[in-house]
Amino acid sequence: MNHGELRTKVREHFKAILEKAKTRRDEIGPYTELEKERIVDTIRLHETDNEEYWELLGRDHARSELDKFCNGTGVKQPKSREDAFLILGEIKKAQLALAKTLLEHNKTFEKYDFDEPPSAPVSPAESVQPSSGDLNQSFNETSRGGFWPATVSPVCREKS
Repeated sequence: MNHGELRTKVREHFKAILEKAKTRRDEIGPYTELEKERIVDTIRLHETDNEEYWELLGRDHARSELDKFCNGTGVKQPKSREDAFLILGEIKKAQLALAKTLLEHNKTFEKYDFDEPPSAPVSPAESVQPSSGDLNQSFNETSRGGFWPATVSPVCREKS
């Protein structure tokens, strides 16, 4: 397989995993301190040499990751050890990028950025802003009941 094609397959595969992980995190909220520590440990582990990394995790784990990827993407099983480590190296790079991206995504829970769209869409039932009709009705009911506070100018009270 062409290396560019392999990278495209890896990117598509892990992009789908990333989107699911972000959606799930948006549902349950930010990582705990322990979860963040584990992700940082995962990042450190993924930054080791490719063959050392897979040998450390064991042949069964490497075979499992290779099978998951090949079955999920339609990439043919490698015929040589070199090809296997080439694919596993791309998987490891993608897993590293995934972990780093999820940590960055977690930072979106720490602040509000009104220039960026929300990370998860809000359903109409969850909206907290009243419609202009509801707001007008509220003002009308308040003015009919005479509940305007004394601090509101008489001009405002007369206009309602």
